[in-house]
Amino acid sequence: MAASSVVMVVALLVLASYLKLEWNRKLQVKSSSVEDEGAAAGEDIQKPIHNHTALPVLGENNSLAEYGSGLASNETCARAIVTWRKTYAVMHAEVLRGVRPKRFAIAVLPEAGTIDQLTGVLTVFYYALFPGRALQIVSYGVLPEFSMGYDSPFINWTASYPDVLFEHMKFTFKGVRGFPGERRPTFNQSARAFTYWYLINDGASDTFARSDLRSIPQLNDSAPYAFLTSNRGRTFILFRNPVHGPVLRGLGLRAESLARCAFMFLFTPNAETRLNAQRFLLAVEDPRALRIGIHIRVGDSAFTNKDDFLVETYIHFFDCAAQIEQDRRKPWHTRVIWYLASDSLSLRRGAKKLYGEKLLTDAKSPAVHTECASHNASTCTRSVMKKAFQSVAADLHVLSKAQYHVVTSSGGPGQMGAWLSGEVSHPHTYVLEHEPPRKARPCSPEEAVPYERLSEIWSGK
Repeated sequence: MAASSVVMVVALLVLASYLKLEWNRKLQVKSSSVEDEGAAAGEDIQKPIHNHTALPVLGENNSLAEYGSGLASNETCARAIVTWRKTYAVMHAEVLRGVRPKRFAIAVLPEAGTIDQLTGVLTVFYYALFPGRALQIVSYGVLPEFSMGYDSPFINWTASYPDVLFEHMKFTFKGVRGFPGERRPTFNQSARAFTYWYLINDGASDTFARSDLRSIPQLNDSAPYAFLTSNRGRTFILFRNPVHGPVLRGLGLRAESLARCAFMFLFTPNAETRLNAQRFLLAVEDPRALRIGIHIRVGDSAFTNKDDFLVETYIHFFDCAAQIEQDRRKPWHTRVIWYLASDSLSLRRGAKKLYGEKLLTDAKSPAVHTECASHNASTCTRSVMKKAFQSVAADLHVLSKAQYHVVTSSGGPGQMGAWLSGEVSHPHTYVLEHEPPRKARPCSPEEAVPYERLSEIWSGK
């Protein structure tokens, strides 16, 4: 073949390849445009989850940047949240508008601390996700509403129902806290309309680990309204579920990230919460700093008795942070930041005086339990409760920015902060008791608590 003919053939092949690529690009743009228009119009552009189909798996390069989330493309939650937004959030909005039949999963807040409530809500979310129920959160009495501290970025989970519908789900029932007897509705209900699941401390973990949540014996799946209450997290074990685990893995999730991804989908700190956290965020978000979060729960006596807890009593928590600093600080760390959260103001003040600029903490505000009616009934007003809730939410937000966590075994905020940090590549949490540990180096790298063990401590995840 002549040289000129060879050149012509090569040129034609190159042109054909270019035209094919350009055609495919235009098709992708057109498809994307149609999908965006459908989403804007509220159309269900993918099969809804409640049709019992597997969640669609998106491409590796999808991120939430187009939705203004600020997540990086390699964020472990990004693919899941994009999928949930395109399926679950669309379904949720259509249920609220009446376009779809009524199918609700209503998380009834227990009379407990904020973190216990939060772990329960995250659990109820995963129940709602797979059967295709619209999640809502219900408060009552003097319990705070989650809207006091959080905005809802993708779904509207705020709701209000008459107390009579879930009276028997309340932690204090028939005048007894933690009523141990049979819990039946207090009104003449239609069994076809309402169904209930009381999960608090009932050992229902096997349901999330083994059962298909679209049809479980505890609930009537055909009932439009499913009321559930929980103060324990069961998301970690859901990853082992033979039905739902593969779907979650298909979204690129891990057992360690299930609680965090659900939280990011449901909650964004509102303006008042961010304002509470603002003075600490610049430091704890510094990528050049080694950031260690410390949470010390002295106990509920700090709310009802004299707050005279000494930093010397809890010095092993700070010794642990010092060990982490010694082992983990790298040449690129220009500084080290410790952030301390505690229910004891005297402890926070003592720690600040002892450790100076390295330690960040609120050394001015006494802590108030968000379930203040049980701890400080005489001063428990709605404004007090709201401020307390925002304070906990701010602590949680700041703790989630740390890379390592030193926490009390009975403390929820520190443990939840560790789960929300996104540090899933390696164990990074050290759980201590009030008594000093006997080990010489209890906070060396190999002593960090494995995720599975951490998921079983206190309220779990």
